[in-house]
Amino acid sequence: MIDIIIFALLAFFIGRKLYKTLGDTSYDNEMSEENKKAYEQFKESLLKEAEEVQDGEQINIVSALEAEMGELERKIFEDIRAYVPSFTADKFLLGAKSAFQMILEAYAKQQLDVLEKLVSSEMLSQFTDSIKQLQANAQRQNITIVGVQNAKILNVSKQDSNAIIEVEFESEQISNITDTNSGELVNGSLSKVIKRHDVWKFSKKINSKSNIWILVGNEA
Repeated sequence: MIDIIIFALLAFFIGRKLYKTLGDTSYDNEMSEENKKAYEQFKESLLKEAEEVQDGEQINIVSALEAEMGELERKIFEDIRAYVPSFTADKFLLGAKSAFQMILEAYAKQQLDVLEKLVSSEMLSQFTDSIKQLQANAQRQNITIVGVQNAKILNVSKQDSNAIIEVEFESEQISNITDTNSGELVNGSLSKVIKRHDVWKFSKKINSKSNIWILVGNEA
């Protein structure tokens, strides 16, 4: 917008100067009082218009990530903000990264009471079955999150009254299974860092004032 104003002012000034130079032989290459007044009025009008446009952009575009989304996806974020005004795609991703680490840590520590607060009943059933299978074999799944290098929103959709956001995580982990009695390694590595790409789906009711999103699906 500022670039447009500069070009507009230059065009105005050059146009007036050319007119005076070519159309009026008495013009002495200096801007007359009449020209100065017209110039200032023109500049003031453009700057006022630019300020109004920029104010509108600051109100409507609250997230650079959302600005890159389609209209339907942006509408879902706007609907959520009607109940949680501070919500943005950027803040959601920060929370999603934390949830990613918390859920994996709770699974590794077999903390079902923590998982039931963060995942859907279907996902809780899957985690529970996996933990019971490990316990039956006297084994333990160990997961260390070295770091989450990237988290990217792949899709935003609406199902009934729920918003669903699909996120791809790029992470580095140390993952292994050990014998709970001897502590010996059964599978994986105690020190090797592996890179993983996981896609998780989070959901919450659009009209909820809670900031908690529930994991409803995942795939590697």
